[in-house]
Amino acid sequence: MHITIEKKGLQTLLNMLLSCKCPVTEETERALFEIYHQVKDQELIDFSALLKAAEINPQRTPLHLVADFCSWSRDRLSEFTITHNDIIRYSCTGQHFDHFLTAVNPLIIKDTASFMVGHMLVPATLKKENDALVAEYTEGEHTARFLNMLLPPEIPWQYDAVYGVHLGTVLTMLDSEQERMVREHLANIQGFAAIAKDVECIDYQKFQRYGNYQEQVQIRIARNFPGS
Repeated sequence: MHITIEKKGLQTLLNMLLSCKCPVTEETERALFEIYHQVKDQELIDFSALLKAAEINPQRTPLHLVADFCSWSRDRLSEFTITHNDIIRYSCTGQHFDHFLTAVNPLIIKDTASFMVGHMLVPATLKKENDALVAEYTEGEHTARFLNMLLPPEIPWQYDAVYGVHLGTVLTMLDSEQERMVREHLANIQGFAAIAKDVECIDYQKFQRYGNYQEQVQIRIARNFPGS
């Protein structure tokens, strides 16, 4: 099997991995980023090598889930390329939504709307307030604000840009066509529009169940991007 991935796609996927509470060990994380730092200047990267490195993990990783997701739309499973748009789609579609919805424990998660919207990639603009990064996701007349966001290294800051954000972290910059794609997929998820309207503000220094989530993700970013 020979699977490749576009550079921007891998960057977005690894940013998602850092922002997610998926069961990925520090050893696995370090192994993946060691490969990434060696090949990140290539336009196409050997995803099969990354999957092999991820095999040290006790459980399946987001890389395995992405490979599954992308393979379902390919005619040849032995050889294909995962695009940047594939990674964006993976994070904003109904499959991703349903995966987390089935894991919601009402005895632990008190605000299901915020928990679910936070776990999806949504298009947002960024601004700074009192030295903190704030993302705003607007759909129609409603705006949800995400406080204490993180902007990983290698993602440029641009005031008027639209970004894909996920669990307190900026994953990637979105062009106009990618933003349209994300909004269409989110609109296609049954119930998502309704719960998104219930979300006024999520503070990632006080994120339910996870506590100071900003600090937890920042630790992971710092150890995988030395000097950041």
